[in-house]
Amino acid sequence: VTTWLGSVIAVGSAILLSPVWSDVSLKIYALQGAITLSSVSGTFFVLNVYSGIVGILAVFCTTYMAMGLSVLFDLIANHSLAISAYFVSISIYMTAGMFESLIPVELI
Repeated sequence: VTTWLGSVIAVGSAILLSPVWSDVSLKIYALQGAITLSSVSGTFFVLNVYSGIVGILAVFCTTYMAMGLSVLFDLIANHSLAISAYFVSISIYMTAGMFESLIPVELI
């Protein structure tokens, strides 16, 4: 469920931000949104309301960062990089101590 929701939110926010449809259709914002929401809400943190809200905000950040980084990566014609998804997911995981409502998944 989180992968589909992340994809829909990422593509929706890309459509709202980008003035040209070809920018959205040629790049893979759906994959980056799916990676971000599924990693924040379910893999790194226990799936609850708070991790869902943080995950949705992380998808918006991932999409905006991907649009910014696409200016650099258009020069090498590689749109399959999901660097923004990894960067946002890892940065949220590293600052998890600031969010008291996020419960990290404990691996025994």
